[in-house]
Amino acid sequence: MNNTNRAHFLPFYRLAWLLLCALMLIPNARAADSRALAATIASQLPATTWFKEGNGQKIVYFFFDPNCPHCNEAYERIKPILAADRDIQMRYVPMGVLLPSSAGKAAAIMQSADPLAAYHRMEDGYGFSSQGDGGAIEPIKDISPATQKALDANYAILKNNRIPGMPLIVFQGDDGKPFMMFGAKSAEFYRKLLAHVAPGPFGGGHPIP
Repeated sequence: MNNTNRAHFLPFYRLAWLLLCALMLIPNARAADSRALAATIASQLPATTWFKEGNGQKIVYFFFDPNCPHCNEAYERIKPILAADRDIQMRYVPMGVLLPSSAGKAAAIMQSADPLAAYHRMEDGYGFSSQGDGGAIEPIKDISPATQKALDANYAILKNNRIPGMPLIVFQGDDGKPFMMFGAKSAEFYRKLLAHVAPGPFGGGHPIP
């Protein structure tokens, strides 16, 4: 290769090298951004209203909409993990935004005598309610001001942080930093993920009795 051709060729090599370096750095950059966003969300968890499953020391926040299909998929895949690991405490954070019936369904859960039992019935019968597709619970029309305020505050965390999907899962990782992810994953992914929840105080917020 003569000097002239080499001179034209070098910029290509340099560009290729820069692109390769950039591609290698992107996952780390995204991971760092995700952990920073998780820390921001964790600082806002005291504003949430939730009901819990379990009394374990490993606390996990699970934001859901009653009509969210990915939330139902995640519920089905995580359910066996909770049955096997009694040290996990799931804090379910309801929202009502996907469909016109979502707020009424979320309120029906929150205002029921046993929100956890209502939630399980809703998810276990997903897609088979008289309201058609979605969570199997009848939406209520009489949403109390306190319930509506709680639903709005819960959703504000996703909206203000531009989280594009549900469910949103947040917990303290065993590396000492908050972790977050959204969307449905495989059962094996959840099994490995929830093995990294650190025990101890985390989040805060307002439990529904």
